[in-house]
Amino acid sequence: MRLIAIALAVMLAATAPAALAQSVAAPSARTASPLEQIAPRLLDLLAGRAAPDATLFTNEFLAAIPPAQIKAIVGQLAAQHGSAEAIGSIKPMGSTLGRVTIDYQKSRVTMDLRVTDEPNPRISELLITDIQPRNDNLAAIEADFRALPGSAGFGIYRLGSGKPQLVAGYNPQRQFAIGSAFKLWVLDALAADVIAKRRKWSDVVSLGRPSLPSGDMRKWPPGSPVTLHTLAVAMISDSDNTATDTLIGVVGRERIGQHLLATGHSAPALTLPFLTTLEAFALKAGPRDERDAYGAADDATQARMLTALAPRLDAGKIDPAFLSGKPNAIATIEWFASAEDLAELLDSLRRRPDPAVMAILGVNPGLGPDSAARYARVGFKGGSEPGVLNLTWLVQSKDGSWYAVTASWNDPDREVDLQRFLGLGQRLLAQVK
Repeated sequence: MRLIAIALAVMLAATAPAALAQSVAAPSARTASPLEQIAPRLLDLLAGRAAPDATLFTNEFLAAIPPAQIKAIVGQLAAQHGSAEAIGSIKPMGSTLGRVTIDYQKSRVTMDLRVTDEPNPRISELLITDIQPRNDNLAAIEADFRALPGSAGFGIYRLGSGKPQLVAGYNPQRQFAIGSAFKLWVLDALAADVIAKRRKWSDVVSLGRPSLPSGDMRKWPPGSPVTLHTLAVAMISDSDNTATDTLIGVVGRERIGQHLLATGHSAPALTLPFLTTLEAFALKAGPRDERDAYGAADDATQARMLTALAPRLDAGKIDPAFLSGKPNAIATIEWFASAEDLAELLDSLRRRPDPAVMAILGVNPGLGPDSAARYARVGFKGGSEPGVLNLTWLVQSKDGSWYAVTASWNDPDREVDLQRFLGLGQRLLAQVK
């Protein structure tokens, strides 16, 4: 259920020999640093003029990410961003470490490289750390959303003294499965408790029963003492499911459901009763007749079914393979929201008079450092499972204006393309200045 989004900082295996672009003068062979020698070859690979081989990458790199996979990633970049045209900049960060920006037709892609210190340097590490759109507009972005298989939508909302105001959107009132983005409601309900002095961030509770990944708290000793703040940070920044279920148990399923109603959710029956992640996993992995019966039941019957399910909840007995295949009951066993619902929720979080709330949302901004630096503050939560993707940002621009930016994509018939959607989300967010 974790958004792999931080695919922005995921190892990219995509680089190779290249000819230096006209915008960067080729350094002389006598003075060129290892990074300067590699950069032109990197552009050639990304532009399709060269193939990855052992003269460009270390053997260890190629063992971890074979040439065929590198070529596939290069192709994905070209499909999303157009052709690689030029080297935008080269920034040394050490003798063998640096940052290179590549100007594609549609985007500027930033990559951090580590290279070997040898007469003919090779790449030993390569990460995409940022993507910034170029020459883009909302009409082009909407056209690309419309072209997605399944159903998709987005909304950009300005947040002020009244209700969120729609700036731009496509299907902004349509309900989508949102995966782990539902954890924003858990955070808001917990924050309300803290502000009302019913709880403190420093309160220590016992870690609940383990859920399935994502998150590492499932590996912690049962009943480990942990603060509410630690649980909240893990839930939002790492999408930790065990932390999430523990917090749902602390705050209360019914109270979070009431809170969902209070924030103005437009179709609460789709999400209530509020599932824990372990319950959702157990239902999706369980017998089909039980899964179908739950999806067809009303709220009261679903609540009784969850009570009956409780004694059988055991992450160790759930085969996680059901999450790696075809989308599974994403129209019935999920958490749902429209872009408008999420904007209302983000506005509620923004209004909480507690700096801890925005600090928790900002641990993982869902952006590379260059993109995040364009804003005064950035908060993020996403969600994913087969057939489901959501990206949701709360941002404050440098002039003090607040915005909610959210996008969802559902396809009940096939897996959805994370990299493609992440690129769309980055382009959408870049429209907020």
